[in-house]
Amino acid sequence: MRKPLTLWLRLLIFVLLVTVLVVGAATVEMGRIWRPFFNQYPKLSLALQALQAGNAAAILAGLYTVWVLYQRRPGALIRAKIGLLARFVGTAAGALSFPWLAGLPGEQTEAMTRQAHNSVLASLVFTALALLYLMRSAKVRRIYRRGVRKKVRSIPALATRLSI
Repeated sequence: MRKPLTLWLRLLIFVLLVTVLVVGAATVEMGRIWRPFFNQYPKLSLALQALQAGNAAAILAGLYTVWVLYQRRPGALIRAKIGLLARFVGTAAGALSFPWLAGLPGEQTEAMTRQAHNSVLASLVFTALALLYLMRSAKVRRIYRRGVRKKVRSIPALATRLSI
């Protein structure tokens, strides 16, 4: 029988799912908003593709993390931590690539870069808090710990264990 998820783990899973939906909707909306300006700014298409690729990576990593946490299999905690880090990298790459690659006028690029920095900072804080919780919580460690290993006290017992 699976151990029940803690309230904080449920909240983490919920927030990850909500951010997946928000990032997905924002990515679609960005494409809709900027598509009419492709002729005026030729680099805008590349910037939008980079944004979509980074956001897609963040979405996939977020969904993977949710799936791993929900499965509650022993040893899955390290994969969840890696998923959170991959989610952050995708979010940062998507957010920062757009203003840097778009080729928009300087004032607009500066404003978009500030907004991207705020987005990356918020994602960094969320990721740090989630990782700290996953690393420090004794309840989380009990849910995801590997099976208990028995100490082998003799060589014949070790040979018997290895042959099974």
